[in-house]
Amino acid sequence: MLKHLRLVRTCLMLSALSLIALTGCRAPSACLLQPPSVSHVGFCIGEHWLSLFTVRDNEGYTVVLNVTAEVLSKGHPLQVQLCAAPYRTDSSKAWSRTLATITEPNAYTFKLDNDDLRSVVEGPYDYCLRVSLLQSDGQYIESRDTRLSSEVPSTDEKGAYEHENRESLKQLQAFAVKASSITFAVEQLNAEVGPIGQSTPITLTPSDAKTVRELITRMRSVKTEIILAEYDQIQTFNLLDSSGNILTSLDLIHVVSEAYVSPEDVAYNACFALSNEDHATLCTLLYRLSNL
Repeated sequence: MLKHLRLVRTCLMLSALSLIALTGCRAPSACLLQPPSVSHVGFCIGEHWLSLFTVRDNEGYTVVLNVTAEVLSKGHPLQVQLCAAPYRTDSSKAWSRTLATITEPNAYTFKLDNDDLRSVVEGPYDYCLRVSLLQSDGQYIESRDTRLSSEVPSTDEKGAYEHENRESLKQLQAFAVKASSITFAVEQLNAEVGPIGQSTPITLTPSDAKTVRELITRMRSVKTEIILAEYDQIQTFNLLDSSGNILTSLDLIHVVSEAYVSPEDVAYNACFALSNEDHATLCTLLYRLSNL
């Protein structure tokens, strides 16, 4: 099952996930398990390097832009803009908003709240921060864009395997009904985290198995955008028949929260999506099973 995704490399876990729905995250229960994510981007503008740190948490984004004296040495100011490209809407509805014009070196902090990003009725939108180098008279020289929602596919990523994922989910849901038992196993891939190899499978209690069956029933298939990703480990549910034979398996790296699915129904390296609330339930269960 899901052999079409086996070209995804597996070694080191993706950086800490943050719960970011493009339309906003309003349900507190869906946010509790989502740690802040931190990304750092360095880019060259005007022959000098700028450093941009982005912290994503349940409230929105905090962006820190470090501007050195060298970048401004020729008297060229920097303009910082929030830009929005629409999903599923006319391209003429793209917009930008100037956040600051910078003329002095410093570390500048920009707070972008979820409520602000949700305020457009035509949305949802794909947001980026644009840093432009200007001439002293305000004329444009060059610019660099950094996407804010990097965990969610951008507007130009259409994804693939729509049919394959849909058929795989039908099979998975059918086996979830007929399976006599469900086991949980962890394949360790990074020696720095733990011994390489697969753990002894744990047989789920009837209560936990019932939870897994219900989650699988409520899953939906999405389109997959494959990117190079490395994982520390792969957690797997195996669905068994009455003789203990594996009917099918579900690698949890292929299951994502709706928060990470673009409005074009595309997710990075994932085949299936759960609601934010159901995904939080799954995370809680996986944490408990991994620490037995």
